Amino acid sequence: MREQIAKLKVPNCRVLALILYFDNLRLLTYVKKFMSKEDYLLYRGTLKDWSTNRYVKMKRNSLIRKMPLPSFTKEEFRKWALENGIKDLLDNWKKSNFDKWIAPSVNRLDDYKSYTFDNMELITWRDNLKKWHSSKKIKDNTFIAEISRRLLSKKVVKLSTDGEILETYPSAWEAGRQNNANQSSISKVCRGLKKHHRGYKWSFA
Repeated sequence: MREQIAKLKVPNCRVLALILYFDNLRLLTYVKKFMSKEDYLLYRGTLKDWSTNRYVKMKRNSLIRKMPLPSFTKEEFRKWALENGIKDLLDNWKKSNFDKWIAPSVNRLDDYKSYTFDNMELITWRDNLKKWHSSKKIKDNTFIAEISRRLLSKKVVKLSTDGEILETYPSAWEAGRQNNANQSSISKVCRGLKKHHRGYKWSFA
């Protein structure tokens, strides 16, 4: 796999990110193959499971963003997580039946800096997404983002289950942001791939 990826004509950081990504997939495949379904369900959501996946993703994201890799080891990251409340976050995630919005996530306090312990906090995926929408990096690119949305986005209409028009948004992204909903799911409803999302019907204007 590494040799095949190395032949791709993409920047080195992308190659390394792909290697990390496929290595992680290979690990998950190995775990699922040699563990029973019951054992895997017990393993899922444990500190070891979460920290291993998160550590690989932090490395991958750092490479894609062309930032320095985390200087700490996986064991040091696990210890930091324990000291910063990961147990409670993991317990809540399990109780929610592994709702992706409740999943523990690592947020960088300063988007222009890499993953360091003084620039990290543990929050849920939902809170991380909210902070990303209001981050300085996004605000710095507001003008470019606004042009992209105007040129590429389709207006989206929010309807009740009875078909009553409730609101119109400039894009699926904006509809998702204002309704704390998933942009991809809204788009799928608009394209007829799903019937509804968050209790509403959606359609392109």
